[in-house]
Amino acid sequence: MPTFTLSSFSIIIIVVVAFSFALVIALVSLMATRKLSLKLHTSLGLIKSLHSMLEAELAKVNDLKESMAGYQERVESEIQKQQGLIASSSQSIGNQANQLSLLQEQLNNLQAQCDELALQEPAAKIYSKAQTLVKSGASVEEVMEACDLPRAEVEVMVGFQQKAKD
Repeated sequence: MPTFTLSSFSIIIIVVVAFSFALVIALVSLMATRKLSLKLHTSLGLIKSLHSMLEAELAKVNDLKESMAGYQERVESEIQKQQGLIASSSQSIGNQANQLSLLQEQLNNLQAQCDELALQEPAAKIYSKAQTLVKSGASVEEVMEACDLPRAEVEVMVGFQQKAKD
């Protein structure tokens, strides 16, 4: 087997080359670390900026929530007020419908009374006509002529009408 001997000079050169190689690797590693550090620093700045923007947007969202809560309260209050108005209107309409029904019943009764009066004897018709003329302000002579009643009866009817007005 051949023997391989290294001289001290060769060993020094190998050590210097290895050291140089290690130094180059360390420099490359340092440069890569520096670039990575710059990128991390830039990223950290972007993260801080995004965080600030996020907080600002969150504050806007909270303001909107508060505004919407106030708006919702006003809307709910207005809805309750309108529901109260609807309920009272419904009740009022019901009362008016009842009153209308009563008035219709009274009108029907009056119509029946008028029909009944029309069927009564002719003398009652004359006095009814005379009373209507007196109420409308006709003179004694006009009532006497239209109804063929004596002056004394017409004057009594006029007297009653005047007392009713007082």
